[in-house]
Amino acid sequence: MNILIYDELPLFIHGIRCRWAELAPALHITAAHSEDEVWKGLIKNRADIIILDADYEIEKKIALLTQLTSQADHVFVLMNFSRLDNVNPIYFLENGAAGILTKKMESEELLQAIEWVRQGRIYLPDSCLREHKLIRMHNSPPPLRTLSPRQREILHLVVQGHSNKQICRVLGIAEGTVKNHLHALFRQLGVRNRTEAAMILAQTPV
Repeated sequence: MNILIYDELPLFIHGIRCRWAELAPALHITAAHSEDEVWKGLIKNRADIIILDADYEIEKKIALLTQLTSQADHVFVLMNFSRLDNVNPIYFLENGAAGILTKKMESEELLQAIEWVRQGRIYLPDSCLREHKLIRMHNSPPPLRTLSPRQREILHLVVQGHSNKQICRVLGIAEGTVKNHLHALFRQLGVRNRTEAAMILAQTPV
């Protein structure tokens, strides 16, 4: 798997490389220290996951996040923060992020986050869930077992960022049918939108 890390501090990326050398030797890490290097690394190394430093110039990073997720739909983007005090996960998820990381995470947790995202799920640290009162999703198993097989298929496609029209093409069903399934599963899960549904699935063990 190819991981591209965009961080303006070379020392952070060097630390990741050292820690992962033994824990995950199969991961190939590419460093980027500017937006130009991100795009070059994406094309040259065919990155599967991009980790974006979100400590500085956050509006520029949001714009880059949006561009990456719209132009490179095979890539999952994780936002990386030093602190999560004022981070609203919903905002970043709605802009295309596959999850939130903190630079204080242990190597094992960081690797778990990457694995979750590789599976098409969303990753949020426990502290982020608690801060935004999302701990219910994490600790209480949602009623996924009450969903029909078709509803589960649709929910997994939603988590992967597919639009209703894309889901229609993948499953070979009408758009109206997709909307009906979404309405039903939102009601069953007790959520209001796609992002909340995706977060429930993200916090449910495979």
